[in-house]
Amino acid sequence: MKSSTQRTMPLRGMRRGASLIELMVVVSIITILFSMVGVVFHRLFLSEQLAMRAALTERTVSRLADQFRRDVHSATTATFIENEAGLASSLVLMSSRDTVAGASTPANVVYSIHKGDVLRELIADGKATSREFYRLPECQMRLATSTDEAKVEMVSLAIERQGSTVTPQPQAARPRRSLAIEATLGRDDKFETASATKSPAPVKEESK
Repeated sequence: MKSSTQRTMPLRGMRRGASLIELMVVVSIITILFSMVGVVFHRLFLSEQLAMRAALTERTVSRLADQFRRDVHSATTATFIENEAGLASSLVLMSSRDTVAGASTPANVVYSIHKGDVLRELIADGKATSREFYRLPECQMRLATSTDEAKVEMVSLAIERQGSTVTPQPQAARPRRSLAIEATLGRDDKFETASATKSPAPVKEESK
Protein backbone atom coordinates (compact mmCIF):
# COMPACT_ATOMS: atom_id res chain seq x y z
CA MET A 1 0.00 0.00 0.00
CA LYS A 2 2.76 2.46 0.85
CA SER A 3 4.59 1.86 -2.38
CA SER A 4 1.47 2.54 -4.48
CA THR A 5 0.80 5.77 -2.62
CA GLN A 6 4.34 6.97 -3.14
CA ARG A 7 4.07 6.22 -6.84
CA THR A 8 0.85 8.20 -7.34
CA MET A 9 1.93 11.34 -5.47
CA PRO A 10 4.39 12.58 -8.11
CA LEU A 11 1.77 12.04 -10.80
CA ARG A 12 -0.73 14.20 -8.94
CA GLY A 13 1.87 16.95 -8.62
CA MET A 14 2.56 16.87 -12.34
CA ARG A 15 -1.14 17.12 -13.15
CA ARG A 16 -1.54 20.18 -10.98
CA GLY A 17 1.37 21.91 -12.75
CA ALA A 18 -0.02 21.11 -16.17
CA SER A 19 -3.46 22.45 -15.21
CA LEU A 20 -1.95 25.75 -14.04
CA ILE A 21 -0.06 26.20 -17.31
CA GLU A 22 -3.18 25.43 -19.31
CA LEU A 23 -5.16 27.96 -17.26
CA MET A 24 -2.55 30.65 -17.94
CA VAL A 25 -2.69 29.89 -21.67
CA VAL A 26 -6.50 30.10 -21.69
CA VAL A 27 -6.44 33.40 -19.79
CA SER A 28 -3.88 34.81 -22.24
CA ILE A 29 -5.99 33.76 -25.22
CA ILE A 30 -9.13 35.30 -23.70
CA THR A 31 -7.24 38.53 -23.00
CA ILE A 32 -6.04 38.71 -26.60
CA LEU A 33 -9.55 38.05 -27.92
CA PHE A 34 -11.06 40.78 -25.73
CA SER A 35 -8.36 43.20 -26.88
CA MET A 36 -9.11 42.41 -30.52
CA VAL A 37 -12.86 42.85 -29.94
CA GLY A 38 -12.21 46.22 -28.28
CA VAL A 39 -10.10 47.38 -31.23
CA VAL A 40 -12.77 46.25 -33.71
CA PHE A 41 -15.54 48.08 -31.83
CA HIS A 42 -13.40 51.22 -31.63
CA ARG A 43 -12.79 51.11 -35.39
CA LEU A 44 -16.49 50.57 -36.07
CA PHE A 45 -17.40 53.51 -33.83
CA LEU A 46 -14.83 55.71 -35.57
CA SER A 47 -16.10 54.64 -38.99
CA GLU A 48 -19.68 55.46 -38.00
CA GLN A 49 -18.67 58.90 -36.78
CA LEU A 50 -16.77 59.65 -39.99
CA ALA A 51 -19.67 58.40 -42.12
CA MET A 52 -22.18 60.61 -40.26
CA ARG A 53 -19.86 63.61 -40.54
CA ALA A 54 -19.35 62.97 -44.25
CA ALA A 55 -23.12 62.68 -44.83
CA LEU A 56 -23.72 65.98 -43.02
CA THR A 57 -20.99 67.64 -45.10
CA GLU A 58 -22.52 66.29 -48.31
CA ARG A 59 -25.93 67.75 -47.43
CA THR A 60 -24.39 71.11 -46.56
CA VAL A 61 -22.40 71.19 -49.81
CA SER A 62 -25.54 70.32 -51.78
CA ARG A 63 -27.49 73.21 -50.22
CA LEU A 64 -24.56 75.60 -50.73
CA ALA A 65 -24.11 74.58 -54.38
CA ASP A 66 -27.78 75.10 -55.17
CA GLN A 67 -27.91 78.55 -53.53
CA PHE A 68 -24.53 79.62 -54.94
CA ARG A 69 -25.53 78.80 -58.52
CA ARG A 70 -28.85 80.65 -58.19
CA ASP A 71 -27.12 83.76 -56.85
CA VAL A 72 -24.43 83.78 -59.54
CA HIS A 73 -26.96 83.18 -62.33
CA SER A 74 -29.09 86.13 -61.22
CA ALA A 75 -26.12 88.49 -60.63
CA THR A 76 -24.83 91.00 -63.16
CA THR A 77 -21.38 91.69 -61.69
CA ALA A 78 -19.05 89.84 -59.34
CA THR A 79 -16.39 91.50 -57.18
CA PHE A 80 -13.76 89.62 -55.18
CA ILE A 81 -12.25 90.90 -51.93
CA GLU A 82 -8.78 89.52 -51.13
CA ASN A 83 -7.33 88.81 -47.70
CA GLU A 84 -3.80 89.50 -46.46
CA ALA A 85 -2.49 86.39 -48.22
CA GLY A 86 -3.76 87.66 -51.56
CA LEU A 87 -6.53 85.06 -51.82
CA ALA A 88 -10.17 85.86 -52.52
CA SER A 89 -11.96 85.54 -49.20
CA SER A 90 -15.24 87.29 -50.10
CA LEU A 91 -17.46 87.51 -53.16
CA VAL A 92 -19.90 90.36 -53.75
CA LEU A 93 -22.66 89.64 -56.26
CA MET A 94 -24.61 92.64 -57.54
CA SER A 95 -27.98 92.23 -59.16
CA SER A 96 -31.08 94.26 -59.87
CA ARG A 97 -33.25 91.24 -59.13
CA ASP A 98 -32.58 90.81 -55.41
CA THR A 99 -34.77 93.36 -53.64
CA VAL A 100 -35.75 93.80 -50.01
CA ALA A 101 -38.98 95.37 -48.85
CA GLY A 102 -38.39 98.96 -47.73
CA ALA A 103 -34.92 99.21 -49.32
CA SER A 104 -34.18 102.05 -51.73
CA THR A 105 -31.50 100.12 -53.66
CA PRO A 106 -31.25 96.52 -54.88
CA ALA A 107 -29.70 94.08 -52.45
CA ASN A 108 -26.27 92.50 -52.89
CA VAL A 109 -25.34 88.95 -51.98
CA VAL A 110 -22.00 88.53 -50.20
CA TYR A 111 -20.23 85.20 -49.69
CA SER A 112 -17.44 85.12 -47.10
CA ILE A 113 -15.12 82.28 -46.10
CA HIS A 114 -14.24 81.98 -42.40
CA LYS A 115 -12.05 78.97 -41.46
CA GLY A 116 -14.22 76.17 -42.78
CA ASP A 117 -17.49 78.10 -42.73
CA VAL A 118 -19.21 79.95 -45.56
CA LEU A 119 -21.34 82.95 -44.64
CA ARG A 120 -24.01 84.19 -47.05
CA GLU A 121 -25.37 87.68 -46.40
CA LEU A 122 -28.08 89.64 -48.14
CA ILE A 123 -27.18 93.32 -47.81
CA ALA A 124 -29.50 96.20 -48.65
CA ASP A 125 -28.79 99.90 -47.98
CA GLY A 126 -25.51 98.92 -46.31
CA LYS A 127 -27.19 96.62 -43.76
CA ALA A 128 -27.34 92.83 -43.59
CA THR A 129 -30.98 91.79 -43.80
CA SER A 130 -30.35 88.04 -43.61
CA ARG A 131 -27.47 85.68 -42.80
CA GLU A 132 -26.98 82.00 -43.46
CA PHE A 133 -24.07 79.85 -42.29
CA TYR A 134 -22.83 76.74 -44.07
CA ARG A 135 -20.77 74.66 -41.64
CA LEU A 136 -18.01 72.77 -43.45
CA PRO A 137 -15.44 71.63 -40.87
CA GLU A 138 -12.12 70.22 -42.06
CA CYS A 139 -12.70 71.79 -45.48
CA GLN A 140 -10.55 74.20 -47.46
CA MET A 141 -12.35 76.60 -49.81
CA ARG A 142 -11.38 79.24 -52.33
CA LEU A 143 -13.22 81.55 -54.71
CA ALA A 144 -12.18 82.17 -58.30
CA THR A 145 -13.38 83.44 -61.65
CA SER A 146 -12.52 82.45 -65.20
CA THR A 147 -13.53 83.17 -68.78
CA ASP A 148 -13.98 80.42 -71.35
CA GLU A 149 -13.44 80.55 -75.12
CA ALA A 150 -16.92 81.97 -75.71
CA LYS A 151 -16.07 84.89 -73.36
CA VAL A 152 -18.53 83.65 -70.78
CA GLU A 153 -17.50 84.59 -67.25
CA MET A 154 -17.64 81.73 -64.75
CA VAL A 155 -17.57 82.06 -60.97
CA SER A 156 -16.42 79.04 -59.00
CA LEU A 157 -16.20 77.93 -55.38
CA ALA A 158 -13.66 75.13 -54.89
CA ILE A 159 -14.09 72.89 -51.83
CA GLU A 160 -11.46 70.42 -50.70
CA ARG A 161 -12.63 68.10 -47.95
CA GLN A 162 -11.38 64.99 -46.19
CA GLY A 163 -12.87 61.64 -47.12
CA SER A 164 -14.61 59.28 -44.70
CA THR A 165 -12.04 56.50 -45.18
CA VAL A 166 -10.50 55.20 -41.95
CA THR A 167 -6.71 54.99 -42.20
CA PRO A 168 -4.66 52.23 -40.51
CA GLN A 169 -3.01 54.78 -38.20
CA PRO A 170 -5.35 57.22 -36.41
CA GLN A 171 -2.70 59.95 -36.71
CA ALA A 172 -2.38 59.53 -40.48
CA ALA A 173 -4.10 62.05 -42.73
CA ARG A 174 -7.18 60.83 -44.58
CA PRO A 175 -7.35 61.23 -48.37
CA ARG A 176 -8.87 64.51 -49.53
CA ARG A 177 -11.60 65.01 -52.13
CA SER A 178 -12.00 68.07 -54.34
CA LEU A 179 -15.22 69.62 -55.61
CA ALA A 180 -15.74 72.73 -57.76
CA ILE A 181 -19.08 74.56 -57.83
CA GLU A 182 -19.20 76.55 -61.06
CA ALA A 183 -21.89 78.89 -62.37
CA THR A 184 -22.27 81.29 -65.29
CA LEU A 185 -22.42 84.92 -64.21
CA GLY A 186 -25.61 86.68 -65.31
CA ARG A 187 -27.12 83.67 -67.05
CA ASP A 188 -30.70 84.62 -66.16
CA ASP A 189 -30.36 88.12 -67.63
CA LYS A 190 -28.80 86.75 -70.80
CA PHE A 191 -31.66 84.30 -71.28
CA GLU A 192 -34.25 87.03 -70.76
CA THR A 193 -32.47 89.36 -73.18
CA ALA A 194 -32.21 86.63 -75.81
CA SER A 195 -35.88 85.72 -75.46
CA ALA A 196 -36.95 89.38 -75.62
CA THR A 197 -35.08 90.01 -78.87
CA LYS A 198 -36.81 87.15 -80.60
CA SER A 199 -39.86 88.33 -82.50
CA PRO A 200 -42.98 86.28 -81.99
CA ALA A 201 -43.93 84.05 -84.88
CA PRO A 202 -47.03 85.17 -86.83
CA VAL A 203 -50.19 83.31 -86.02
CA LYS A 204 -52.09 82.01 -89.01
CA GLU A 205 -55.83 81.89 -88.74
CA GLU A 206 -57.50 78.95 -90.30
CA SER A 207 -60.54 79.68 -92.41
CA LYS A 208 -63.52 77.59 -91.62
